[in-house]
Amino acid sequence: MTTPPSGSPVSPTPTPSTTEAPAPTPVHPEPGGSSKTMLGGIGVVVVIILVVVALLLAGLIPGFHLGGSSTSSSGLTTEQSASSTATSFANGITGAPWSLKFASGMDSTTGWTNNVSTYSNSSCPLHGSTISKVNYPSYTGSYSTGLAHVWLFVFTSTGGAQLILVVQNGSAVEAGQTIGPGCVPGGLATLTGSLVDSSAAAQAAVATPNGSKYVSEVAESNASYFLEHALIGTLASTVPVWLIYFNGCSGRNSSSYGAEVYATNGTVLSSRYFAGAPSSSCGKLLPPIGSALALGNAHGMSCPTGSGVLPGDTGGCTAGDWSYTVTVESSTVALDDFELKVAGPTGAAFTATGSASFTVLNVTGDVIASYVVGAGSFSMTSTWHTYSTGESDASPLTATDTVIVDMGQTSPTTGQNLALVEIGVTAYSGTASVGIP
Repeated sequence: MTTPPSGSPVSPTPTPSTTEAPAPTPVHPEPGGSSKTMLGGIGVVVVIILVVVALLLAGLIPGFHLGGSSTSSSGLTTEQSASSTATSFANGITGAPWSLKFASGMDSTTGWTNNVSTYSNSSCPLHGSTISKVNYPSYTGSYSTGLAHVWLFVFTSTGGAQLILVVQNGSAVEAGQTIGPGCVPGGLATLTGSLVDSSAAAQAAVATPNGSKYVSEVAESNASYFLEHALIGTLASTVPVWLIYFNGCSGRNSSSYGAEVYATNGTVLSSRYFAGAPSSSCGKLLPPIGSALALGNAHGMSCPTGSGVLPGDTGGCTAGDWSYTVTVESSTVALDDFELKVAGPTGAAFTATGSASFTVLNVTGDVIASYVVGAGSFSMTSTWHTYSTGESDASPLTATDTVIVDMGQTSPTTGQNLALVEIGVTAYSGTASVGIP
């Protein structure tokens, strides 16, 4: 981050705790805010109150994008780049030097427009605004990048004024100033020194077990990134912290995740995960694959001699290869909703020595789809390789179908504690498995 023209130095970096807070404490319970924001409230994290911050946390300003209702994905940037633009712009505004106190950027799966008048109230009206509205586009890219279309920055001056700037596409604009007693938050330390960028902070947040769990379950997510000197437990207010929040959609049925990351070194202070229940109001959530597909017991056998078929093309196996027949007990999935893997005791993919394959047969024994892995890691990495006439990715897998697992070798693989793992993709998440005897 670019150093503001004045301000107090950052205190020495504390020794961070490596303990992550366990689920299920909600990061922010969202007691009925807008359906287009993840910020109904922060709850367990006590944040220094700014006029702007209060609006953000109330869900009134889920993100910022100047002008129109564009859905362009251009202009995405990290906080560090936007901060440099904002600081340079602030230096040219009457009242300088200005000290940076707060930064925020947000992405949302839906668009949003907000009047800048909501940044303040009648007791502290905004002065000097050059825009009347801010508005940001929908974003469906990776929400763990720390990128945002628009960033908001709050500065204060020694003369007793608060300056609010918005940065988009490499340019800054003044959203307004508040002046007078009670209109400028006091006691906030200046953001200065060498701090980690939003991209590094977001990546650290999703690398935790709680973060990994959230990412594995939510396809698209709102994301919010706040940089400030927050009060978190006994953490000194002079220590800059990234507060990062992800939320599938607004409402009590949404999964959410939050993390506090030291801005001085990128170490995660704590993280929390709240598991919501998938519902029609939170359609971005992915149900677990095990809730939609159940496979039966695997039965091993040598592929019948004389079948004379290529691996996975017809018949489901190569003559003489050791193979397993697995029934489909129940299914509401399509063929492109899942992939398969043969896993060993540690969960890693079994290493096939020959031409291993997966094949789906219908009730009459005809091939519906096949995937030839060959030698190496016995795992699908894409949708099925081939389909029979009339079948496609969208074809349903039914309870009358059978999965054939050709191990790619003639010797039996019994007694190796293997498992056939179904992996949710497209519309499903997670894994489920059945043992291979």
